[in-house]
Amino acid sequence: QQCFDLLQERPWTAEDFPVAARWLKENADRYAVYESALNRPKYGSWHFPVGDGETLDDWLNMTLSDVQHNREIARLLAVRANYRLGCGDVDGALDDWRLILRLSRHILDNPNNCLVESLVGVAIYGVATSLGLGANPDAPPTSEQWARAAEIHRETFGEYDFNALRRRVFEGETFLNVVWFAQFLSHPEPSEYLPLSGFTQRLVPGLDADAA
Repeated sequence: QQCFDLLQERPWTAEDFPVAARWLKENADRYAVYESALNRPKYGSWHFPVGDGETLDDWLNMTLSDVQHNREIARLLAVRANYRLGCGDVDGALDDWRLILRLSRHILDNPNNCLVESLVGVAIYGVATSLGLGANPDAPPTSEQWARAAEIHRETFGEYDFNALRRRVFEGETFLNVVWFAQFLSHPEPSEYLPLSGFTQRLVPGLDADAA
């Protein structure tokens, strides 16, 4: 783990970490899949369809690994970007930087996000912004490459409103807490959670669903 952290934190070469360089070469096809997926207009969602019989509890208790694997993809891209920086391939590193930013934006744009997904999206943005594009003194970016970096950020996050994200997530979490409390009052047995479909019409008797 310590070695992996170093690989994603600073430029490196095959001379520094020969095993890691060989791993990158052997997994080129996997990186190609990531690149193909992240260049699509919309990225896949880990949310399953919700229909009759599904419960609010089923929807909320997603497997954390289903969300966190996106962070691992971002870290793997950062590892390759730092290898490219170490080799003097600034343009290749910028390609990976763009993919990390696109991954973050894809996740943050998911309208079904709860708190966990949004935090993962923000964390991935942090992976991108912590990448030291100018960290190799032997191969610093040219002015044209810095301009390209600025354009990549404008393309992916130029008009993004993080304050709006904060408000949306806070409002969603507040609403879900109200629903949980209503369920607790009306269904004392934990196994009797209300179905998600139409649950706002079947809250605590006398409770105004619209107000909830």
